[in-house]
Amino acid sequence: MADAQIYGKELLKVQIDGQLKNLLVLRREGSTNLFDAHPLVEAFNIEHRTDLKIISHEVSDVALNVGNPWSLPNTLVVDASIAYEKPGKRLGEEIVFAAQDEPKVVLATGKYQGEKDVALVALGITSADFKKDVDSITLDISDNRLITVPNFPGPDGWYMPHKQTGVPHGEQVASSPDARYLWRFNDSSYVGLLVRVRSLGYSSGGFYGDGRVVGEGWERYVRANCWSSIKPGGSGRSTRSRCRKNQGASCIS
Repeated sequence: MADAQIYGKELLKVQIDGQLKNLLVLRREGSTNLFDAHPLVEAFNIEHRTDLKIISHEVSDVALNVGNPWSLPNTLVVDASIAYEKPGKRLGEEIVFAAQDEPKVVLATGKYQGEKDVALVALGITSADFKKDVDSITLDISDNRLITVPNFPGPDGWYMPHKQTGVPHGEQVASSPDARYLWRFNDSSYVGLLVRVRSLGYSSGGFYGDGRVVGEGWERYVRANCWSSIKPGGSGRSTRSRCRKNQGASCIS
């Protein structure tokens, strides 16, 4: 843990339900994989007797949409897991996300077996909630902790956020400050962590690589399709399955 350090004194102050949250970034050399952020923060807390916590989905949403999100990192891995099946497919005993050259990620569905077009979300995730071995990551979360997000939509698009989890769901709506954009897989199941992004990168002149003007909605994107490696481009993988390279963890104190 000697190579991990807090980057800057604070990024933003965020007011949630009357409580003031200070946002910090914990950085280390090299890249941090999707499931590395939680143990990184927990080990730092033990070593330095701090009480940092991985940013929650609620806090990240406020931070990205109120004030100055440009002071935040590009990628925010939050303390929530999400799992779903292909549109129209009923849940089996397990949901498995198996991508090429990646460890498979598994979640047992428990009492939700047989449900269709739902997402299973768990909040307050810690490293104790997943077990790693050489070729798999198992989310060890009881079905009593899982929250069902009903009417989990198939196509990517703008939807209203689920009240309890913030995950977009229901009928498609027009883009608005209250709507959130769902970015998911439509041709496979998925198990992983929710990720929020400040931006996906932009070219010079204030435009994104796809031609959109900077600030045109990325802060309202909810990513439910990140591979466990969070590796940058160059491997020939679709950008739909990658998240930006992450060099640490976003925390609150």
